Amino acid sequence: MNPVVVINSGRPGDTTVQLLERFEARIAGFQPDLVLYWIGSNDMLYPGHTVEPPQFRANCRELAARARSIGAAVAFLTLPPLITAYLLEQFPGVADYPESATERRAIGNRLLAA
Repeated sequence: MNPVVVINSGRPGDTTVQLLERFEARIAGFQPDLVLYWIGSNDMLYPGHTVEPPQFRANCRELAARARSIGAAVAFLTLPPLITAYLLEQFPGVADYPESATERRAIGNRLLAA
């Protein structure tokens, strides 16, 4: 059996926009067999860095296409559960969105599953 090598190319605070900008340098160069994306919290919830849901979906599709173009399988993990009080304490701007943080998380998860 061949050993499994895992390379974490993520950075805290990354958004799909930043992942797209760094795909070649941070992912493609490793020629992975599988790319796992655990993304969306920053895109959907981080004030000043959010993207609208249609753009988030388009960015995810592009990330998947790029991974597949180098021969990798792709999997998207859903957004983790929220601790709303902590989120609002750390990022009070979240309260300014028209949807609640829970609703924005649900939107992100629906888009990731599509």
